[in-house]
Amino acid sequence: MNDIKKTKNQLVKELAELRAQIKDLREGSNKNEFKTNNADSLLKTVNVPEMFIPPFLKAQDYVKQFFADREEDPEQATIKISGERYILVRAASMSIEFFDLMKYLYRDHSEEESRKVANGFLFDIAHALGKADAKVFHTKMKVTDPVEKLSAGPIHFAHSGWAFVDILPESRPYADENYFLIYDHPFSFEADSWLTRNRKTDFPVCIMNAGYSSGWCEESFGIPLIAVEIECRSKGDEHCRFIMAPPSKIEEHLSRYSKHSYEASAALRNVEIPEFFQRKRMEEEIKKYQDHLEELVAKRTSQLKITNEKLQQEIIERIQVEKALKESEVKFRTITENVNVGIYRNTAGAEGHFLETNPAFIEMFGYDSKEELMNINVSDLYSQSNNRKIFNEKMLTKGFVKDEILNLKKKDGTEIVCSISAVAEKDRKGKILYYDGIIEDITKRKKAEDQIKKNLEEKEVLLKEVHHRVKNNMQVIMSLLRLQTNYITDKHAKSLFKDSQSRVASMALIHEKLYKSKNLSSIDFNEYLRDLTQTLIQSYNIGHKMIRFELKIENVFLNINQAIPCGLIINELVTNSLKYAFPGNIKGKIAIDFHLNKDQYSLIVYDNGVGISADTVLENPKTLGLQLVNALIQQLHGTLELKRKNGTAFNICFSKTQLEILK
Repeated sequence: MNDIKKTKNQLVKELAELRAQIKDLREGSNKNEFKTNNADSLLKTVNVPEMFIPPFLKAQDYVKQFFADREEDPEQATIKISGERYILVRAASMSIEFFDLMKYLYRDHSEEESRKVANGFLFDIAHALGKADAKVFHTKMKVTDPVEKLSAGPIHFAHSGWAFVDILPESRPYADENYFLIYDHPFSFEADSWLTRNRKTDFPVCIMNAGYSSGWCEESFGIPLIAVEIECRSKGDEHCRFIMAPPSKIEEHLSRYSKHSYEASAALRNVEIPEFFQRKRMEEEIKKYQDHLEELVAKRTSQLKITNEKLQQEIIERIQVEKALKESEVKFRTITENVNVGIYRNTAGAEGHFLETNPAFIEMFGYDSKEELMNINVSDLYSQSNNRKIFNEKMLTKGFVKDEILNLKKKDGTEIVCSISAVAEKDRKGKILYYDGIIEDITKRKKAEDQIKKNLEEKEVLLKEVHHRVKNNMQVIMSLLRLQTNYITDKHAKSLFKDSQSRVASMALIHEKLYKSKNLSSIDFNEYLRDLTQTLIQSYNIGHKMIRFELKIENVFLNINQAIPCGLIINELVTNSLKYAFPGNIKGKIAIDFHLNKDQYSLIVYDNGVGISADTVLENPKTLGLQLVNALIQQLHGTLELKRKNGTAFNICFSKTQLEILK
């Protein structure tokens, strides 16, 4: 047994090698001339295996002479070849244009149906033409051998412009059920008619080629034959390739061919067998099925027995599911009856009636039993009847509500605040059947929230009062410093008192902004800086025409822990610029740029005055003002950079996140 298997495998391997060699020989040949293996290369109008060359050479000479005797007389509308009248038909009209016409005529049907009608029509006509032409030529050539009868067909095919025929070596043209022919049609008029229009198909188009060749061979061999195109150049395949066999064997050959060729396997997806031969094959199959009817009945009986056993098992499983469902319902009922929130079901509408409630719901509204609730309207529980209408409109529009706050009343008239979540259950037509919902008494929680809100408002008032009093106290300090300044004659001491006044003013201004702000946690620094700079200008009696201020503050909001250090820093730096940067009343500019970039604040104070002294060292400054600036920057956990180009610029950076953590 193993030897037989081995021999079979060897034969398959050798066959594959022969196929590869044949393919290489074909590809190496001149594609424009299709020469045969015949040493004399005399066979030019057909390509056949070497064993069939002699009868085809004879047929080639005969058909050549036949077509050489040609007469054309347009005045008589005749074309005669060897006395036989021929007609010329445009190739496209019997292929691409015919398919398009059928598609239009059957536009109310599917494209596949119109294509089947076109295929059937073209195949039947071509098959009949092939049989008729073969019969005439057999008589003219006086041949009786099937292969000799076949020989004139491909050559007549080439001379009449249908296609060139290349019969492959695997062919076995025997006049019995083993008949098998595999062949190519290079230059098929049908494939060319699609390709020249630049249209690609997903189905084989050489229907008349298949019909004509099968008709000729059927007449030649005296047995029913069918040809099927398995590859087509209009689909992008390399060949227009056909398989011809008896109708009862065609699918077997198609299946065998697909196993030996990947390309063929892909191509066979869209192969269609002509309907006429499908019917003949089906008749043969019906006869076979009748012979096996008893076997099929036995199989069916066995299947019914198995199905019945499965049905019995399904019945048992269904009983178990129903039992589990009942147990689940009992568990759900237990949970519903013991949960501490109200659960209900009631009808829709302006009044509404309860269909189901749990004990918690009954207790929540102070009723004695479920039956007592069933006898009242749902609207009786609303403190304001209009709220029931609003609730119904929401359920009708959205189909549900979630955490809806409603003022309801108990049986004794006590008002309670409830949170309701409900969903509208509808029938298949969308009509609301009832509402399912849960309800929770949040009266105590609502009172607690109101109390917290009240306490918060009181604290906000108190905090505003604190800021107001701090601001007032600082204004008292500023007034005391101003009064004391009037009694000081020393200019240096008087300057120190004035600086102290501006520092207190910068802090008082922050408390004033917080006091007036709706948000007590932060102030708008843009507004604050504009007021601060205005105060400093007035304090040092400097006109706007002398010193011009440019402020660029991009939506910076700071809390009190950030605002006071930043305000003092800006106060010190701007004061220093006003006092020393513009001696002799020269004109100048002071710019403040304050913005937030991602998580980093950037504050730049710049003046275009005479510049800070070269011996000033930021790390160890001699003046109180710069010492104070350093201390405040450390408080902000920031950095300070001094630039002396075209004036003086202080660049201060500090992190927003770090400040929030410290806060």
